[in-house]
Amino acid sequence: MKKIIFILFFVLISLGSVFAYSDQNYSFDFILNYKEDAADIYNRNLDRVPKIIKDQFSNEVISLEVIRADNSTEVLYLVLEDSKLKEISTEHRDDVSLELFMSESNIDSIIQSDDKVAELKSVMKSKDLTIKPNGFLNSIKISIMKAVLFFIS
Repeated sequence: MKKIIFILFFVLISLGSVFAYSDQNYSFDFILNYKEDAADIYNRNLDRVPKIIKDQFSNEVISLEVIRADNSTEVLYLVLEDSKLKEISTEHRDDVSLELFMSESNIDSIIQSDDKVAELKSVMKSKDLTIKPNGFLNSIKISIMKAVLFFIS
């Protein structure tokens, strides 16, 4: 149940857990270079996510700003429609509902961790992840997801 809840939540937080049920050793570079494959992996595992969580984040545009190892910045835009990851793009969008800021090393550590929930909690506790919801309703959604994460071990 822990990983089931975690999949959708962390995709929204860092995109990394799209690979939570894969045996492969992926990285942020894979997501960046193989956007369609990354979206496909996420969508194939969507049935493992509880309906209540899918419903909360079924239609969103998420901006994920990543500080790369060389200190450059990469921004990905994640478009969710009917809970499915429709698109991962680097083209700027004005209709962002949620902004996330995180380092590449933290994304990779979560993607590659055996205990993704514990690793995410560690990153959040260290304040290495910034979440900026746009709008009151998105603020409530993020508060709910943080509470859910707090109660899973």
